[in-house]
Parts: sequence; C-alpha cells; structure tokens
Amino acid sequence: YLSSEVVEKADVIKIQFLENKNNFSEEDWKELTKLSENTFVEETDELKQKTAGAGLTDND
Repeated sequence: YLSSEVVEKADVIKIQFLENKNNFSEEDWKELTKLSENTFVEETDELKQKTAGAGLTDND
C-alpha cells in the first residue's frame, strides 16, 4: 500500500478496489443534486440551433 510514495519505475502495477460503497450522506446527495441542476440548459429548438449543445457541428 502506497500512501504518499512516488513510484518512479515499475514493471507491474496492481490496482485493487477494496470496496465500492456510497459514502455520501443524504444531505450530500441533496446538495450535489441542487448543484447539478444549475449545470443544465433548458432544451428548446431555438437554443439547439443557436447555442446549447454542439448543434450540427462538433469541433472539439
């Protein structure tokens, strides 16, 4: 287990996920949901054509 060490060279690196669980409280989820709601743009035909999303071209 490496906590703060830097591996400069390794032939094999093994990564093992020990546990995958939800560590967020109900209050955390409420705050994350509220924050995520501020990142969405309301979908309208006008916004699709002019600004929101890639439209017909996507250059990135």
